[in-house]
Amino acid sequence: MPQALPLIRLARPDMTLARWRRQARHYLGANSRSGGILVVKGARGYLQGILTYRIEPLSGGTRLTVDDFVVGGLVDRGATAAMMLGAVDDLAATHGCASVHTTIADSAHVLDLDGKVLGPFRDRGHRLAGCKLTKTVARAAAR
Repeated sequence: MPQALPLIRLARPDMTLARWRRQARHYLGANSRSGGILVVKGARGYLQGILTYRIEPLSGGTRLTVDDFVVGGLVDRGATAAMMLGAVDDLAATHGCASVHTTIADSAHVLDLDGKVLGPFRDRGHRLAGCKLTKTVARAAAR
């Protein structure tokens, strides 16, 4: 799945191809019921969106955790996001999940001034429950 690397790098700019391959194997591992990767391809075969997910057991059921939700490109972002959210809803229903937690890591998506990415979330009943901030500490990163 090397063709997905440019999209994943929108969310994780430091992602290397080797690391992405390891991560993809983790999501697509032997126990495929515990996670996966979904992609959206455009009419010309280019990837327009990608999400990675895990099904996590909880004391009161299961939770669908979407680790990366990335909508790329400049055209049909809203339609792509809505299609991906439909797949998230289907996954949650299939696995009997009690909740869905989604991380949208790309700062352009968090700002989402035109509402094309976050709008479909609101339309499907999601609510913004916080914001995740990250910082790379130079000394730790150099090790």
